[in-house]
Amino acid sequence: NRVIACATGTLVTSMVQSSSATTVMLVGFVDAGLMTLTQAIGVVLGANIGTTVTAQLIAFNISNYAWGYCFASFFHPECGNSGVRSFSDSAFCSLA
Repeated sequence: NRVIACATGTLVTSMVQSSSATTVMLVGFVDAGLMTLTQAIGVVLGANIGTTVTAQLIAFNISNYAWGYCFASFFHPECGNSGVRSFSDSAFCSLA
């Protein structure tokens, strides 16, 4: 699905903070036969969107809201009973 491929590219680029690294991984996956070129094109387009979103977040003055993001991530519902933070909690807190 092209929409899921685009969303995946956006998500991976947001986590890695580099569309070049995402594209290099995709070239390796296509060369190894793990993905087709058609599948990789959707992810590359999503990587470009992820770069744009990341740059736009930096351009906004969100420093006033940083402590609010950290506080909200601490009480995120996926914390679990063991107190171990999940990946989504860490990603949510990394926005600050």
